[in-house]
Amino acid sequence: MEVQKRAKAERFATLLAMRLLLALLLLAGLLHAEAWLVLPLFNKSDRKSLNWIGEAPAEAIRRNLAARGVMVISRENRLEAELRLALRPNVEWTIASILKLAESLDSTHVVFGAFEVLPAAAGSETGLGKVRLSTQLVAVHEFAVKDKRMVEGPLEDLEALITKLTWQTLHAAETPGLPAEQVFAESNPKRKVTAIENFVRGLLSDDLTQRQKFLEQALKIEPRYSQAAFRLGQLLVEREAYGPAAGYLERVQRPDPNFWQATFLLGIARFEIGEYRAAAQAFELVAREVPLAEVVNNLGVAQFRAGMNECVDNARRALEDDEKDADYHFNLGLIQMSRAAWAQAAEEFRAVLDRDANDAEATKLLGRCLRPPAGVSPALLAELQNLSRLKPEFNEFAYRQLRSIFDRTKKVP
Repeated sequence: MEVQKRAKAERFATLLAMRLLLALLLLAGLLHAEAWLVLPLFNKSDRKSLNWIGEAPAEAIRRNLAARGVMVISRENRLEAELRLALRPNVEWTIASILKLAESLDSTHVVFGAFEVLPAAAGSETGLGKVRLSTQLVAVHEFAVKDKRMVEGPLEDLEALITKLTWQTLHAAETPGLPAEQVFAESNPKRKVTAIENFVRGLLSDDLTQRQKFLEQALKIEPRYSQAAFRLGQLLVEREAYGPAAGYLERVQRPDPNFWQATFLLGIARFEIGEYRAAAQAFELVAREVPLAEVVNNLGVAQFRAGMNECVDNARRALEDDEKDADYHFNLGLIQMSRAAWAQAAEEFRAVLDRDANDAEATKLLGRCLRPPAGVSPALLAELQNLSRLKPEFNEFAYRQLRSIFDRTKKVP
Protein backbone atom coordinates (compact mmCIF):
# COMPACT_ATOMS: atom_id res chain seq x y z
CA MET A 1 0.00 0.00 0.00
CA GLU A 2 2.84 2.40 0.89
CA VAL A 3 4.54 1.68 -2.46
CA GLN A 4 1.29 2.44 -4.31
CA LYS A 5 0.87 5.73 -2.43
CA ARG A 6 4.45 6.71 -3.23
CA ALA A 7 3.97 5.84 -6.93
CA LYS A 8 0.78 7.92 -7.04
CA ALA A 9 2.56 10.85 -5.41
CA GLU A 10 5.43 10.62 -7.90
CA ARG A 11 3.05 10.54 -10.88
CA PHE A 12 1.15 13.52 -9.52
CA ALA A 13 4.38 15.47 -8.92
CA THR A 14 5.51 14.71 -12.47
CA LEU A 15 2.19 15.91 -13.88
CA LEU A 16 2.42 19.15 -11.90
CA ALA A 17 5.99 19.67 -13.11
CA MET A 18 4.86 19.10 -16.69
CA ARG A 19 2.05 21.64 -16.30
CA LEU A 20 4.52 24.18 -14.92
CA LEU A 21 6.90 23.48 -17.80
CA LEU A 22 4.06 23.98 -20.28
CA ALA A 23 3.23 27.36 -18.77
CA LEU A 24 6.88 28.46 -18.86
CA LEU A 25 7.36 27.28 -22.45
CA LEU A 26 4.20 29.01 -23.60
CA LEU A 27 5.35 32.25 -21.96
CA ALA A 28 8.77 31.92 -23.56
CA GLY A 29 7.37 30.92 -26.97
CA LEU A 30 9.46 27.74 -26.93
CA LEU A 31 6.79 25.06 -27.24
CA HIS A 32 8.07 22.97 -30.12
CA ALA A 33 7.60 19.20 -30.13
CA GLU A 34 8.29 16.87 -33.01
CA ALA A 35 5.00 15.77 -34.57
CA TRP A 36 4.37 13.87 -37.78
CA LEU A 37 1.59 14.31 -40.30
CA VAL A 38 0.84 11.33 -42.54
CA LEU A 39 -1.44 11.93 -45.55
CA PRO A 40 -3.36 9.38 -47.60
CA LEU A 41 -1.70 8.48 -50.88
CA PHE A 42 -3.29 10.20 -53.86
CA ASN A 43 -5.02 7.99 -56.42
CA LYS A 44 -3.37 8.47 -59.83
CA SER A 45 -5.53 5.88 -61.55
CA ASP A 46 -8.83 6.55 -63.30
CA ARG A 47 -10.70 4.22 -60.93
CA LYS A 48 -11.94 6.50 -58.14
CA SER A 49 -13.63 3.52 -56.51
CA LEU A 50 -10.11 2.53 -55.41
CA ASN A 51 -9.49 5.70 -53.37
CA TRP A 52 -9.57 3.50 -50.27
CA ILE A 53 -6.17 2.06 -51.19
CA GLY A 54 -4.45 5.37 -50.42
CA GLU A 55 -5.71 5.48 -46.85
CA ALA A 56 -4.38 2.02 -45.93
CA PRO A 57 -0.63 2.88 -46.08
CA ALA A 58 -1.26 6.13 -44.18
CA GLU A 59 -2.97 4.20 -41.37
CA ALA A 60 -0.11 1.69 -41.23
CA ILE A 61 2.59 4.36 -41.12
CA ARG A 62 0.71 6.34 -38.46
CA ARG A 63 0.21 3.22 -36.35
CA ASN A 64 3.84 2.15 -36.52
CA LEU A 65 5.20 5.62 -35.78
CA ALA A 66 2.92 5.98 -32.76
CA ALA A 67 3.82 2.48 -31.51
CA ARG A 68 7.46 3.58 -31.37
CA GLY A 69 6.83 6.71 -29.35
CA VAL A 70 6.71 9.19 -32.24
CA MET A 71 4.07 11.91 -31.98
CA VAL A 72 1.59 11.55 -34.86
CA ILE A 73 -1.28 13.84 -35.85
CA SER A 74 -4.54 11.91 -35.63
CA ARG A 75 -6.71 11.36 -38.66
CA GLU A 76 -9.52 13.33 -36.99
CA ASN A 77 -7.31 16.37 -36.35
CA ARG A 78 -6.02 16.20 -39.92
CA LEU A 79 -9.54 16.19 -41.35
CA GLU A 80 -10.53 19.19 -39.22
CA ALA A 81 -7.51 21.13 -40.47
CA GLU A 82 -8.26 20.22 -44.09
CA LEU A 83 -11.78 21.58 -43.63
CA ARG A 84 -10.50 24.82 -42.11
CA LEU A 85 -8.10 25.32 -45.02
CA ALA A 86 -10.76 24.35 -47.61
CA LEU A 87 -8.53 21.59 -49.01
CA ARG A 88 -10.57 19.29 -51.23
CA PRO A 89 -10.26 15.54 -50.57
CA ASN A 90 -9.12 13.11 -53.26
CA VAL A 91 -7.28 15.87 -55.11
CA GLU A 92 -3.51 15.97 -55.60
CA TRP A 93 -2.38 18.96 -53.56
CA THR A 94 0.63 21.14 -54.30
CA ILE A 95 3.66 21.04 -52.02
CA ALA A 96 2.68 24.53 -50.84
CA SER A 97 -0.76 23.30 -49.73
CA ILE A 98 0.76 20.29 -47.98
CA LEU A 99 3.22 22.46 -46.09
CA LYS A 100 0.47 24.90 -45.16
CA LEU A 101 -1.58 22.01 -43.75
CA ALA A 102 1.44 20.66 -41.87
CA GLU A 103 2.25 24.07 -40.37
CA SER A 104 -1.38 24.57 -39.29
CA LEU A 105 -1.05 21.35 -37.28
CA ASP A 106 2.41 22.25 -35.90
CA SER A 107 3.91 19.27 -37.72
CA THR A 108 7.65 19.00 -38.09
CA HIS A 109 7.52 16.23 -40.72
CA VAL A 110 5.00 15.16 -43.30
CA VAL A 111 4.65 11.94 -45.29
CA PHE A 112 2.64 12.02 -48.51
CA GLY A 113 2.61 10.23 -51.85
CA ALA A 114 0.54 8.51 -54.50
CA PHE A 115 -0.52 5.13 -55.79
CA GLU A 116 -1.31 3.65 -59.18
CA VAL A 117 -3.26 0.53 -60.06
CA LEU A 118 -1.77 -1.27 -63.03
CA PRO A 119 -3.61 -3.75 -65.28
CA ALA A 120 -3.51 -7.42 -64.39
CA ALA A 121 -0.95 -9.47 -66.24
CA ALA A 122 -2.19 -11.90 -68.87
CA GLY A 123 -3.29 -15.16 -67.24
CA SER A 124 -3.61 -13.62 -63.78
CA GLU A 125 -5.63 -15.90 -61.49
CA THR A 126 -7.18 -13.09 -59.41
CA GLY A 127 -7.52 -10.41 -62.07
CA LEU A 128 -6.79 -7.79 -59.41
CA GLY A 129 -3.79 -6.33 -61.17
CA LYS A 130 -0.76 -4.67 -59.60
CA VAL A 131 -0.40 -1.64 -57.38
CA ARG A 132 2.47 0.82 -57.12
CA LEU A 133 2.79 2.79 -53.86
CA SER A 134 5.17 5.71 -53.37
CA THR A 135 5.86 8.12 -50.50
CA GLN A 136 7.88 11.25 -49.90
CA LEU A 137 9.18 12.42 -46.53
CA VAL A 138 9.45 16.19 -46.00
CA ALA A 139 11.03 18.12 -43.15
CA VAL A 140 8.56 21.00 -42.84
CA HIS A 141 10.87 23.68 -41.46
CA GLU A 142 13.63 22.81 -43.92
CA PHE A 143 11.23 22.87 -46.90
CA ALA A 144 13.14 19.88 -48.22
CA VAL A 145 12.21 16.40 -49.44
CA LYS A 146 14.37 14.07 -47.33
CA ASP A 147 13.44 10.75 -48.87
CA LYS A 148 11.41 9.06 -51.61
CA ARG A 149 10.27 5.43 -51.58
CA MET A 150 8.36 3.15 -53.95
CA VAL A 151 7.09 -0.44 -53.87
CA GLU A 152 5.14 -2.42 -56.44
CA GLY A 153 3.41 -5.78 -56.52
CA PRO A 154 0.13 -7.69 -56.87
CA LEU A 155 -2.89 -6.01 -55.29
CA GLU A 156 -3.71 -9.19 -53.37
CA ASP A 157 -0.34 -8.67 -51.58
CA LEU A 158 -1.33 -5.16 -50.48
CA GLU A 159 -0.60 -5.81 -46.78
CA ALA A 160 2.94 -7.00 -47.53
CA LEU A 161 3.55 -4.01 -49.80
CA ILE A 162 2.27 -1.63 -47.13
CA THR A 163 4.52 -3.28 -44.54
CA LYS A 164 7.56 -2.90 -46.80
CA LEU A 165 6.76 0.74 -47.59
CA THR A 166 6.14 1.46 -43.92
CA TRP A 167 9.50 0.02 -42.89
CA GLN A 168 11.30 2.00 -45.59
CA THR A 169 9.58 5.23 -44.49
CA LEU A 170 10.31 4.64 -40.82
CA HIS A 171 13.91 3.73 -41.64
CA ALA A 172 14.38 6.95 -43.61
CA ALA A 173 12.88 8.86 -40.68
CA GLU A 174 15.42 7.24 -38.31
CA THR A 175 12.56 6.04 -36.13
CA PRO A 176 13.78 4.86 -32.70
CA GLY A 177 13.41 1.18 -31.89
CA LEU A 178 12.93 0.12 -35.51
CA PRO A 179 13.98 -3.54 -36.01
CA ALA A 180 15.56 -5.01 -39.12
CA GLU A 181 13.24 -5.17 -42.11
CA GLN A 182 12.69 -8.94 -41.95
CA VAL A 183 11.91 -8.84 -38.22
CA PHE A 184 9.55 -5.92 -38.81
CA ALA A 185 7.77 -7.79 -41.61
CA GLU A 186 7.37 -10.90 -39.47
CA SER A 187 5.94 -8.91 -36.55
CA ASN A 188 3.33 -7.12 -38.67
CA PRO A 189 -0.03 -8.77 -39.35
CA LYS A 190 -0.76 -10.56 -42.62
CA ARG A 191 -4.29 -9.49 -43.52
CA LYS A 192 -6.40 -10.25 -46.55
CA VAL A 193 -6.93 -7.38 -48.95
CA THR A 194 -10.70 -7.71 -48.54
CA ALA A 195 -10.38 -7.09 -44.79
CA ILE A 196 -8.25 -4.00 -45.42
CA GLU A 197 -10.74 -2.72 -47.98
CA ASN A 198 -13.69 -3.12 -45.63
CA PHE A 199 -11.81 -1.46 -42.77
CA VAL A 200 -10.81 1.56 -44.84
CA ARG A 201 -14.23 1.89 -46.47
CA GLY A 202 -15.67 1.91 -42.96
CA LEU A 203 -13.18 4.56 -41.92
CA LEU A 204 -14.12 6.74 -44.90
CA SER A 205 -17.91 6.30 -44.74
CA ASP A 206 -19.99 9.23 -43.46
CA ASP A 207 -23.02 6.97 -43.05
CA LEU A 208 -22.75 5.48 -39.55
CA THR A 209 -24.81 2.40 -40.41
CA GLN A 210 -22.65 1.69 -43.45
CA ARG A 211 -19.51 2.34 -41.43
CA GLN A 212 -20.59 -0.20 -38.85
CA LYS A 213 -21.33 -2.81 -41.54
CA PHE A 214 -17.93 -2.34 -43.20
CA LEU A 215 -16.08 -2.62 -39.88
CA GLU A 216 -18.05 -5.69 -38.85
CA GLN A 217 -17.23 -7.29 -42.18
CA ALA A 218 -13.53 -6.51 -41.75
CA LEU A 219 -13.59 -8.25 -38.37
CA LYS A 220 -15.55 -11.17 -39.79
CA ILE A 221 -12.74 -11.70 -42.31
CA GLU A 222 -9.94 -10.97 -39.82
CA PRO A 223 -11.21 -11.38 -36.20
CA ARG A 224 -7.92 -10.09 -34.74
CA TYR A 225 -7.94 -6.84 -36.74
CA SER A 226 -7.10 -4.51 -33.85
CA GLN A 227 -7.66 -1.22 -35.69
CA ALA A 228 -11.07 -2.34 -36.92
CA ALA A 229 -12.02 -3.48 -33.41
CA PHE A 230 -11.04 -0.08 -32.00
CA ARG A 231 -12.95 1.89 -34.62
CA LEU A 232 -16.03 -0.31 -34.28
CA GLY A 233 -15.94 -0.09 -30.48
CA GLN A 234 -15.53 3.68 -30.71
CA LEU A 235 -18.49 3.93 -33.09
CA LEU A 236 -20.71 1.78 -30.87
CA VAL A 237 -19.90 3.93 -27.83
CA GLU A 238 -20.99 6.97 -29.86
CA ARG A 239 -24.19 5.09 -30.75
CA GLU A 240 -24.67 4.16 -27.07
CA ALA A 241 -24.52 0.42 -27.81
CA TYR A 242 -22.27 -0.05 -24.79
CA GLY A 243 -22.45 -3.84 -24.35
CA PRO A 244 -21.27 -4.73 -27.89
CA ALA A 245 -18.78 -1.84 -27.75
CA ALA A 246 -17.08 -3.33 -24.69
CA GLY A 247 -16.63 -6.65 -26.49
CA TYR A 248 -14.82 -5.03 -29.40
CA LEU A 249 -12.75 -2.63 -27.29
CA GLU A 250 -11.41 -5.54 -25.24
CA ARG A 251 -9.84 -6.90 -28.43
CA VAL A 252 -7.49 -3.90 -28.65
CA GLN A 253 -4.28 -4.95 -26.94
CA ARG A 254 -0.79 -3.55 -26.52
CA PRO A 255 1.27 -2.50 -28.42
CA ASP A 256 -1.57 -1.05 -30.51
CA PRO A 257 -1.21 2.76 -30.18
CA ASN A 258 -5.00 2.97 -29.77
CA PHE A 259 -4.79 0.84 -26.62
CA TRP A 260 -5.12 3.68 -24.10
CA GLN A 261 -7.96 5.35 -25.96
CA ALA A 262 -9.68 1.98 -26.33
CA THR A 263 -9.25 1.24 -22.62
CA PHE A 264 -10.68 4.66 -21.71
CA LEU A 265 -13.71 3.97 -23.91
CA LEU A 266 -13.96 0.49 -22.42
CA GLY A 267 -14.23 2.15 -19.01
CA ILE A 268 -17.11 4.29 -20.27
CA ALA A 269 -18.85 1.28 -21.82
CA ARG A 270 -18.48 -0.78 -18.64
CA PHE A 271 -19.74 2.14 -16.57
CA GLU A 272 -22.82 2.64 -18.73
CA ILE A 273 -23.85 -1.01 -18.42
CA GLY A 274 -23.46 -0.89 -14.65
CA GLU A 275 -20.16 -2.77 -14.32
CA TYR A 276 -18.60 -0.11 -12.10
CA ARG A 277 -15.68 -2.08 -10.69
CA ALA A 278 -14.65 -3.18 -14.19
CA ALA A 279 -14.97 0.45 -15.31
CA ALA A 280 -12.77 1.57 -12.42
CA GLN A 281 -10.14 -1.02 -13.38
CA ALA A 282 -10.07 0.30 -16.94
CA PHE A 283 -9.79 3.95 -15.87
CA GLU A 284 -7.13 3.11 -13.28
CA LEU A 285 -5.03 1.40 -15.94
CA VAL A 286 -5.23 4.47 -18.17
CA ALA A 287 -4.55 6.83 -15.26
CA ARG A 288 -1.23 5.11 -14.58
CA GLU A 289 -0.05 5.91 -18.10
CA VAL A 290 -1.98 9.12 -18.89
CA PRO A 291 -2.80 10.74 -15.52
CA LEU A 292 -4.97 13.53 -16.89
CA ALA A 293 -7.70 15.09 -14.75
CA GLU A 294 -10.52 13.70 -16.90
CA VAL A 295 -9.19 10.15 -16.54
CA VAL A 296 -8.75 10.47 -12.76
CA ASN A 297 -12.22 12.03 -12.53
CA ASN A 298 -13.77 9.05 -14.28
CA LEU A 299 -11.83 6.69 -12.03
CA GLY A 300 -13.24 8.46 -8.97
CA VAL A 301 -16.78 8.44 -10.38
CA ALA A 302 -16.63 4.71 -11.17
CA GLN A 303 -15.28 4.00 -7.69
CA PHE A 304 -18.05 6.12 -6.16
CA ARG A 305 -20.70 4.16 -8.04
CA ALA A 306 -19.03 0.91 -6.93
CA GLY A 307 -18.96 2.03 -3.28
CA MET A 308 -15.16 2.11 -3.13
CA ASN A 309 -13.53 4.37 -0.52
CA GLU A 310 -10.75 5.43 -2.91
CA CYS A 311 -13.25 7.61 -4.77
CA VAL A 312 -12.70 10.64 -2.57
CA ASP A 313 -8.92 10.70 -3.14
CA ASN A 314 -9.32 10.53 -6.91
CA ALA A 315 -12.08 13.15 -6.94
CA ARG A 316 -9.70 15.46 -5.10
CA ARG A 317 -6.82 14.60 -7.43
CA ALA A 318 -8.90 15.54 -10.47
CA LEU A 319 -9.91 18.80 -8.83
CA GLU A 320 -6.36 19.66 -7.80
CA ASP A 321 -5.26 19.18 -11.40
CA ASP A 322 -8.01 21.41 -12.84
CA GLU A 323 -9.95 23.35 -10.24
CA LYS A 324 -11.67 25.43 -12.94
CA ASP A 325 -13.77 22.49 -14.12
CA ALA A 326 -17.26 22.63 -12.59
CA ASP A 327 -17.84 18.87 -12.99
CA TYR A 328 -14.92 18.03 -10.72
CA HIS A 329 -16.34 20.24 -7.96
CA PHE A 330 -19.76 18.69 -8.55
CA ASN A 331 -18.51 15.12 -8.21
CA LEU A 332 -16.54 15.88 -5.06
CA GLY A 333 -19.66 17.58 -3.66
CA LEU A 334 -21.68 14.41 -4.29
CA ILE A 335 -19.09 12.29 -2.50
CA GLN A 336 -19.01 14.69 0.46
CA MET A 337 -22.82 14.54 0.66
CA SER A 338 -22.68 10.74 0.66
CA ARG A 339 -20.46 11.01 3.76
CA ALA A 340 -22.81 13.52 5.45
CA ALA A 341 -20.11 16.20 5.15
CA TRP A 342 -22.76 18.80 4.39
CA ALA A 343 -20.65 21.97 4.84
CA GLN A 344 -17.83 20.67 2.61
CA ALA A 345 -20.36 19.55 0.01
CA ALA A 346 -22.06 22.96 0.06
CA GLU A 347 -18.68 24.59 -0.59
CA GLU A 348 -18.17 22.44 -3.70
CA PHE A 349 -21.65 23.19 -5.08
CA ARG A 350 -21.05 26.92 -4.56
CA ALA A 351 -17.87 26.49 -6.60
CA VAL A 352 -19.93 24.83 -9.34
CA LEU A 353 -22.35 27.76 -9.41
CA ASP A 354 -19.46 30.23 -9.50
CA ARG A 355 -18.46 28.56 -12.76
CA ASP A 356 -21.95 27.89 -14.10
CA ALA A 357 -24.74 29.86 -12.47
CA ASN A 358 -27.36 27.94 -14.47
CA ASP A 359 -26.47 24.48 -13.13
CA ALA A 360 -29.90 23.41 -11.81
CA GLU A 361 -28.64 20.22 -10.18
CA ALA A 362 -25.95 22.06 -8.22
CA THR A 363 -28.50 24.66 -7.11
CA LYS A 364 -30.86 21.96 -5.85
CA LEU A 365 -28.12 20.03 -4.06
CA LEU A 366 -26.75 23.17 -2.42
CA GLY A 367 -30.19 23.83 -0.97
CA ARG A 368 -30.34 20.30 0.44
CA CYS A 369 -26.90 20.71 2.01
CA LEU A 370 -28.03 23.88 3.74
CA ARG A 371 -31.03 21.98 5.15
CA PRO A 372 -29.48 18.54 5.57
CA PRO A 373 -31.38 15.40 6.50
CA ALA A 374 -30.61 13.46 9.65
CA GLY A 375 -28.41 11.03 7.73
CA VAL A 376 -27.63 9.47 4.38
CA SER A 377 -30.29 6.93 3.49
CA PRO A 378 -29.72 4.20 0.88
CA ALA A 379 -32.15 6.03 -1.40
CA LEU A 380 -30.19 9.29 -1.10
CA LEU A 381 -26.89 7.50 -1.68
CA ALA A 382 -28.26 5.88 -4.86
CA GLU A 383 -29.57 9.26 -6.03
CA LEU A 384 -26.20 10.93 -5.51
CA GLN A 385 -24.34 8.12 -7.28
CA ASN A 386 -26.66 8.41 -10.26
CA LEU A 387 -25.93 12.13 -10.56
CA SER A 388 -22.13 11.73 -10.88
CA ARG A 389 -20.60 13.07 -14.08
CA LEU A 390 -18.20 11.27 -16.42
CA LYS A 391 -15.92 12.93 -18.94
CA PRO A 392 -16.52 11.36 -22.38
CA GLU A 393 -13.03 11.87 -23.83
CA PHE A 394 -9.45 12.79 -23.00
CA ASN A 395 -6.67 14.45 -24.94
CA GLU A 396 -3.96 11.82 -25.02
CA PHE A 397 -2.11 13.57 -27.87
CA ALA A 398 -1.62 16.78 -25.89
CA TYR A 399 -0.36 14.82 -22.90
CA ARG A 400 2.09 12.81 -25.03
CA GLN A 401 3.35 15.98 -26.65
CA LEU A 402 3.97 17.65 -23.31
CA ARG A 403 5.48 14.46 -21.90
CA SER A 404 7.92 14.35 -24.84
CA ILE A 405 8.99 17.95 -24.22
CA PHE A 406 9.30 17.34 -20.48
CA ASP A 407 11.45 14.24 -20.95
CA ARG A 408 13.75 16.01 -23.41
CA THR A 409 14.07 19.01 -21.10
CA LYS A 410 15.13 16.77 -18.19
CA LYS A 411 17.96 15.39 -20.32
CA VAL A 412 19.40 18.85 -21.02
CA PRO A 413 22.42 19.39 -18.72
